[in-house]
Amino acid sequence: MTAVGGIAVLLLAGACSSDDDSGSAGGGGVDQVVYMTNFGMLGRDAYAICAEDQGFFADRDIELDIQSGSGTEENLALLISGQVDFTPTDLVGATIAAGDGVEGFKAVAAIQQNNLSAWMSVDPDIQSPRDLEGRTIGLPTGAVTELLFPTYAELAGIDLDEVEIEAVAAADLGPALGGGSVDAIGQFVVGQPTISLAAQGAEVNVFPYTDYVTDLYGVALNAATSTIEENPDLVERFRDALLEGLEWSLANPEECGQIFGEFDESVNPDLAVGELELMVPYAQVGDAELGSFDRQRVAQMIATLEAAGAVPPGVTPEDLVDFDMAP
Repeated sequence: MTAVGGIAVLLLAGACSSDDDSGSAGGGGVDQVVYMTNFGMLGRDAYAICAEDQGFFADRDIELDIQSGSGTEENLALLISGQVDFTPTDLVGATIAAGDGVEGFKAVAAIQQNNLSAWMSVDPDIQSPRDLEGRTIGLPTGAVTELLFPTYAELAGIDLDEVEIEAVAAADLGPALGGGSVDAIGQFVVGQPTISLAAQGAEVNVFPYTDYVTDLYGVALNAATSTIEENPDLVERFRDALLEGLEWSLANPEECGQIFGEFDESVNPDLAVGELELMVPYAQVGDAELGSFDRQRVAQMIATLEAAGAVPPGVTPEDLVDFDMAP
């Protein structure tokens, strides 16, 4: 299903729930807010749970209902329809959605200054991008890792004609690599601990796309444009609470991992700790303020996606980011 098609279906469902009371309370008191994680309950999303646990939302008169997300397409649909108040999504995916004509959302904070896309291998003979030639890489269809791989390959000097690309579902990437049915997989940098576990503890070599494809942001916090216009104070309070939680979680990964494990007993706290530790250099980059955007970098990201054929001409930084609302 295309981004526009999937979002249209969910928007129709949202229109049938006009009496939904999950949004902000407004007019003083405590705001009831629905927050949806980026994708499932993974360690890279633990900062929201830890922000709630540490009272950062309560300090700002926000009561949080945290729900498990399903990725960029569905998360944006639920956000735009008013069924969710805030959600993080990959900014590359949000750019593609905007290029498909999806409107009604804006990013208000950058959770990750650099994109987490990477490819991984446990084969000791694969030590550089060129070593992929003559090998098979598993990529999830429609994922950012698949979308950007041709651009990465060109910049890294890989002859794409010499690489076999196999479609592998996201949930099957670890087993496919560990079982040897593929030589490499597309993943996110923070997924290394999970992939290592799936590969029975084998050493995982990680090759970030950002080694060659620069100016790509990672996950960003989104709000509906209607919320930004009608209740900017709530957006600011939520943004600040979440970023305080992000900063605390990156500084205290082990404690946050334990909190996350208590919130959802199905998760492995140790894997959550590993993901948070790996996320540090992607969320905190140089002198950039945590959560901030650079308009020129956003424009360059759009240009990169245009060159890759992922978005049509015409998408602007202002279509994606509310620079007045961002830190």
